[in-house]
Amino acid sequence: MIRDKIDLLIYDVESFIYFGQKKIDKIVKEGSVISLEDSIFILNNFAETLSKISEIVNKIPEIESKEKAEDVCNITLSALAWIIFTIPSLEVYTPLFPENFTIYEKDIIDFLAQSMMEIEILKEDLENLKFFSADIAKNIKEASLLFGHLSKTSEKSTDFN
Repeated sequence: MIRDKIDLLIYDVESFIYFGQKKIDKIVKEGSVISLEDSIFILNNFAETLSKISEIVNKIPEIESKEKAEDVCNITLSALAWIIFTIPSLEVYTPLFPENFTIYEKDIIDFLAQSMMEIEILKEDLENLKFFSADIAKNIKEASLLFGHLSKTSEKSTDFN
């Protein structure tokens, strides 16, 4: 039962990330200035992606298979890397200042990269991965909340237009 739930959760996360990435990559590649609405969509997508990633990383202690845990790590690493490499192309186009993209006075890119490094180091060691997964999930959730806040702040700026 738990295995089926985790498999469904992994599939849900992979599908959500895949389709979100395709749409956001298309928006970014168009080369023109990203509209405020598209910026809000992207920030919302980042928030939801990170929330889903946090949820799945939180499930690692329930996973018995090393391969399944590695799948979760690889999905997480892929999503974090994509967000990290996409953020710089967005900062210029949002109505927010890059200094607002921080958690605990750390730049969001550095904050997410730290989570990536932790996962990369731990993914081969299932016992330690299980032990530290709650902390990693908490940090990823913090990043999700930041993007959610930035999205809401951007939405409020549309009220003045």
